[in-house]
Amino acid sequence: MMVVMSDFLRIPFGKSKINGEWVDVHDVPSGLACDCICPSCETPLVARKGNEREWHFAHAPKGVYDKTKSECEYSAYVSIALMTKQLFLKCGNVSLPTYNIRLPVRDKFTQKIVIFTDSKVTEASVVSIQSCSVETYYLDIKVDILTYVKSVPLAFYLIHPERVLPVNKDDFKGRTIGVVSINLGIIANALRQASGTSGGYLNCLAKLLFEDSLGKEWVYHTRQEKILSDWDKDRIKEWHGNGKSKVRDISLSAHNLKISEFNIPDYSKLRYRFKCQGCGSEWNGSNVDRKCPSCGEFLYTKELSVG
Repeated sequence: MMVVMSDFLRIPFGKSKINGEWVDVHDVPSGLACDCICPSCETPLVARKGNEREWHFAHAPKGVYDKTKSECEYSAYVSIALMTKQLFLKCGNVSLPTYNIRLPVRDKFTQKIVIFTDSKVTEASVVSIQSCSVETYYLDIKVDILTYVKSVPLAFYLIHPERVLPVNKDDFKGRTIGVVSINLGIIANALRQASGTSGGYLNCLAKLLFEDSLGKEWVYHTRQEKILSDWDKDRIKEWHGNGKSKVRDISLSAHNLKISEFNIPDYSKLRYRFKCQGCGSEWNGSNVDRKCPSCGEFLYTKELSVG
């Protein structure tokens, strides 16, 4: 069951007034002596390290709100997001999950989707980060974290119950980039287990981000377009049959069958009685013998009988 953290409560990371960096509640003195502020409203934070609840930062109680600069939007999730960005700027490697996409399997004749099959785009892996920037742009698309792996851009978006993914995979279609979302809601619950432990939240978060795939999900991978394209080409080839239209194949095979097998009369063998309404002549012949033998006209030919 997911445990939802309330705003302004159980915040694991605060902003140090000394150097402006994000710090773990485990690494600072208790109470106001932590010398930290809320990055949103600039209210002093209190480091609470009790025995009944998880260690956390909280907005200081009465007597300090004269220092509040604006309406506060800081929460546990925002706290984790800010620390995540700081950690990414210093990271060397990051773990990535397996990525499978669903491909439709269609009925051979109706072309309706009857089932889906999975195709692997990439295996789970640990990649080396060459460079990293945060809150930046990839071409015209804003990203939370933009890294480069072997000179190929790899973007990360941080999502949680208070923030949905701001993009979709179609935004990156045709572009050479990988895009991964990190669900901080899932990570926040895992962090709760690190309360009061050696290394605290900071080490736990770093391990989850860079050594584990928990909460990570691929949004887009350049390779998926080729897989989809090849899948569609194979289905078209399968439908047409080695480059030949199945409709054409069927007509050719039917042409080699005896017409009697389809209960269709062979019109070339039928005999007709014709009459020319121009000159009045009558004659017998096949379906192609419609020209009047007397006057040479066929426009006035009328079928009298078939037999």
